[in-house]
Amino acid sequence: MARQGGERTMMRWNRDRSPELRLAFQLSMILWLASSTVVTLGAIFFGQMHTVSAYLIVPITVCTAAAITTLLFGPVRLLQKRRAIVAVPAIIVTIALAATLQTAADYGTQALFVPIFPGHVMPDTNPKLLLITWTIYFALYTCNAALLWLSFVAHLSKTREIALTQTKLDLAIADARSAQAELKMLRLQLDPHFMVNSLSAISTLAITNDERAAAEMADSLADFLRFSLEQSDGTEQPLIDEIALTTAYLSVEKIRFGDRIRVELDCPEELGQALIPNFILQPLVENAMKHGFNSAMGEMSLRIAARAVDGHLILTVDDHAQERRAVPAAQGLGIGLANTRERLETLYGSDAVLITIALKEGFRSEIRLPVKFAIHDSNDARAKELA
Repeated sequence: MARQGGERTMMRWNRDRSPELRLAFQLSMILWLASSTVVTLGAIFFGQMHTVSAYLIVPITVCTAAAITTLLFGPVRLLQKRRAIVAVPAIIVTIALAATLQTAADYGTQALFVPIFPGHVMPDTNPKLLLITWTIYFALYTCNAALLWLSFVAHLSKTREIALTQTKLDLAIADARSAQAELKMLRLQLDPHFMVNSLSAISTLAITNDERAAAEMADSLADFLRFSLEQSDGTEQPLIDEIALTTAYLSVEKIRFGDRIRVELDCPEELGQALIPNFILQPLVENAMKHGFNSAMGEMSLRIAARAVDGHLILTVDDHAQERRAVPAAQGLGIGLANTRERLETLYGSDAVLITIALKEGFRSEIRLPVKFAIHDSNDARAKELA
């Protein structure tokens, strides 16, 4: 317990020894040295410094003032947090006591020097001179108290600023962790969504006695899931990897629908390392397959394209079919496009958007997000050009 008490005392002492407080004490000492120097020079000029004891009075006065100024520290610090109606009168009383102590110390030293130093003359102690001396010390200690008060205010303001900065930093870290957790949750929601549709397709193939196609689709699904797990755990990955992941997904769908699906990829090589949220294209492709292919009569084409315009990366997924039939709204988990919008908003705020457009022979899902690259050293020039 004693050790803990000592540690708390040391922590409190280290906290109080702020640069502002040290500066206040230094200015106080300069104040006393300057005033003592002025008084001493005046006494020498008027021929009042005749003995060694007269010169000894000067450092003794400065040391006494330093000690009393140190004693002022406690009351001023305690009163600094009080209301002005209480603090101001209390500090005035404290300053008056300090001036009284200094006056008593000066005249007490003079009285002590009379029997010790021959020729030392005791100054006049009439009430008027005592009041003048006390008034001068009251003014000097008022300056001391003001310096201490200002140092406490500066230290408190600095402490609050540091605490506010730390609070903002903690909130930013908490927000980042919350966003990261939300992104992981949204990302994981897509896996069962895709799995439900894929397993349903395999089940359909098995029921129709197309065991070979069911087995091939199960193998392709396993390959897709393995490829998905091998991708980065980060929130973003290069566009070329995302397209590879989407292509693996489409290989599963091609087994189910065969030649009725025609896929076209249009991704310029210079955009291959552009960073996009991982698993962001697959929900758009799945949405096109679920809604577009279900209504298509005959062949359907699926086009995935990327281009850079005015500092933004634009990703589009288009489905086209020359003939379509009316079908009921597809039933599903209903999280694909909504999930994608939420992920984009979480990652980029208002800088990214997902829009959907009805085409003459199909439907378009379009993502716009800022252009940035995974490999900065080789793509900086290209990034600046695109921006």
